[in-house]
Amino acid sequence: MEGPLLVADTTSPDLSGAQLFNLANDVGEHHDLAATNTKKVTELTDDWLRWNKEMAKPLWGPGAGGRGRGGE
Repeated sequence: MEGPLLVADTTSPDLSGAQLFNLANDVGEHHDLAATNTKKVTELTDDWLRWNKEMAKPLWGPGAGGRGRGGE
């Protein structure tokens, strides 16, 4: 995922931009499998959301518009 760190929506995350690749067969990430493997996308999303809830809240603010040093 790209962009600033935000509070995860654990109730109904938007998976419309999800991508899924088989890196063993497609190391260049040319063939997105998300549309044909929605069950796996949902499973991985659930795992990530569960893991993300366990992380400590950052002690810093977004600063520089949330884009890093110098507003990059």
